[in-house]
Amino acid sequence: MNEPKNLIVVDSLEKLQQLNSAKRKDEFQALNIDDIINNPSVLDELEYREVFFYLDVTIQKKKNMDEIVMMLQVRQYYILDIQRYFDIDSLLEFPAMVTYGSIKSVAAKKQVDSLFNNEVNQIVKFKLFKNRIATTQAINRLSINRAMPVVLGIIAAAEKKILDFSKEDYSRIGVEYSYEDAKDIDKLTKLAKVSLIKVFHKSKFKDEHRGMVEIILSTLQNPQTKHIVKDIKRKTEEVKPFAPLVTSRLQRNCFYLFGLDPMQTISICEELCNGIVIDGVKTKLITSPFTDSHNIADEAVEEIIKSLIDKFGIEYTLMNKRKFTDDENSTKEAIRPLHFSNKYFPKNLEGKLPKLHLEVYKFIFYRTLATQMKNSIYDVSKLIIEADDIELTANANKLEFKGWEKLDGYRQKTSESDTDYREQNISFPKNLFIGEVLAPIQVSDFKATDKNPPRYGKGRLISYLVDTKLCSAEEAPAVIDSLEKIGLTTEIQHMIHPTELGMLVDGIFTKYGELFKEEDKLRDYNNNIAMIKDEELEIDEVVEEYKSLVQDFEAVIGYEKKEDMPDDWMVEKAKNIAKFNGAILSEDNPMFLSRSLILAYINAKDNDFKKVGKCPECKKEQVIEDDISFRCFSKDCKFRLFKQGKDGAKGGIEGFFTNFGKNILKDDYAVLLGTLLKSNGKIYFSDLVSKKNTTFGAYVVLKKNTDYNNWQLGLSFPKSKNATIKDDLKIENIL
Repeated sequence: MNEPKNLIVVDSLEKLQQLNSAKRKDEFQALNIDDIINNPSVLDELEYREVFFYLDVTIQKKKNMDEIVMMLQVRQYYILDIQRYFDIDSLLEFPAMVTYGSIKSVAAKKQVDSLFNNEVNQIVKFKLFKNRIATTQAINRLSINRAMPVVLGIIAAAEKKILDFSKEDYSRIGVEYSYEDAKDIDKLTKLAKVSLIKVFHKSKFKDEHRGMVEIILSTLQNPQTKHIVKDIKRKTEEVKPFAPLVTSRLQRNCFYLFGLDPMQTISICEELCNGIVIDGVKTKLITSPFTDSHNIADEAVEEIIKSLIDKFGIEYTLMNKRKFTDDENSTKEAIRPLHFSNKYFPKNLEGKLPKLHLEVYKFIFYRTLATQMKNSIYDVSKLIIEADDIELTANANKLEFKGWEKLDGYRQKTSESDTDYREQNISFPKNLFIGEVLAPIQVSDFKATDKNPPRYGKGRLISYLVDTKLCSAEEAPAVIDSLEKIGLTTEIQHMIHPTELGMLVDGIFTKYGELFKEEDKLRDYNNNIAMIKDEELEIDEVVEEYKSLVQDFEAVIGYEKKEDMPDDWMVEKAKNIAKFNGAILSEDNPMFLSRSLILAYINAKDNDFKKVGKCPECKKEQVIEDDISFRCFSKDCKFRLFKQGKDGAKGGIEGFFTNFGKNILKDDYAVLLGTLLKSNGKIYFSDLVSKKNTTFGAYVVLKKNTDYNNWQLGLSFPKSKNATIKDDLKIENIL
């Protein structure tokens, strides 16, 4: 008996051919998704280990995929992600697992998102409309999901701190000593080394404390005052290298270092991952940029260690694998280079990669090498001077051993802008001892000012959301971008500011829906979604909780669903009708505040258009007919199918049928296209004529040309020559 193989479900002959060219082709058997749907019995005798799907997933194919999952009764399967890998063997090596629980978790999120889109969103709009505190156009742009109130609250809170902050000048007192260490002789000059020691009074003195400042200065400057070393706390501190890169941290770093927004970073890294042509060979340079794991494979660690020994010696190399988190056994890896030989060092790729690609690769490369270098060591000693009961202190911060910081350390640290690296090379003489009396060379006071509270940049905010488990690495950038898109935030000099509307919306949640803003509440929600994914919690338990929260929100705010407020789709529909007729509706038009008025406008105007069927591109609006084409009612949608080519040339519907010896009346185009727009729509012609003047039968279908991103007619052939063609699919029964 043959050993069961993996089953891979595909959606095209091209993908079957790709699989047949794979090195691992003996490990699987492949079936076309249409063959399974049309003939489910092919699964009856099937024996398999694992199930994989290798599809360009449309809504219809997703339905078919779910149907096959049910047929096979599998509780987990895999998706081969064609967007992230450039060859079939890489794709087979890194499939994404999908479980029955993960399907349920997505369903739960969709139901909660629907509550926010259909209920919370309308309640907020109602409040803004009722109080006339924003323009109609701005209000109609709002689309709020589960995470937005929390993220907006974080941004607004930072802004409030800045607005409420009042800068105050203050005085600090400092003393400098010159210390000649006779026991520490400079080898070059043969002279004792002289150190400058700076210490400070711990207090910040405001203007009203000026008298106290004068007293302290007078005491410290008095020749009779002894400045005695009260204590020296000698201490060193080891600083580990930063952890291997995950998606959110990489996005943040590239924002600070290169000014790249999150999606630009991912786009560059996908190219580095999928392969770039170097010296005529397409070469993958890094692992997948989509990961939350800090793990580096053992074999990669061995390569890193060998490379570091060759470049820097054992002195700087950590010989055992460094552990950063508890996910070392994860099958996923951190974002890292795939090669560590001299050929792939960044300096040897200069001129072979685009400039930004090289910079990002260089950062990933050195960040990864640093993970296997020894800790850097800092002198962090503390010195305390006492002068007539006045205490002065200073902290050392001198780099004693570079360790990992030998590797592009400056760029590593500047990319982590919230890390406080103090001024370096501050140290105290080695022979300074407790009880020693020092002579001051300068005693002074100086002015200083409180620093403004910090705002969030995109990078810092992404890291905060991911590190605090408020959003996943992929969700965080999307939420931040959505807030800007709907006008609640804006970006100025790489810093995120809430808009006036953003502050108003945040105020509504603060006053009436505080639970929607609580970070712990969002974390609980994310944990519950994870539990649904692990099949430890049911969908209803999460959804019902949010239904209750929404009802409380409605009650507190005084919202009634029967209010004469139009739904979002009504507003969008009215705008599209006006735009199609070459008009623009003013944002203050009364109909935007009245459900009855806007419906009357839609009903009056909507009948002016000849509708053919639902648009296959946006899947929202109707396809309508004009003089020269069939097009989506929404002018923002790109669907369009011309009736004939330009200036009478062969093309469009007319040209397609002329090529196959058919003359379809123009009056029948709308009926024909209407049939094709139906789910799985296709029309069978038994008398098409080939270029060789032979007659053949085939289906005419409507399909999207992905090369040119447009829609066109095409042919599809029955799976079998003996296939039975249903009467209602034949052209003579349709036209």
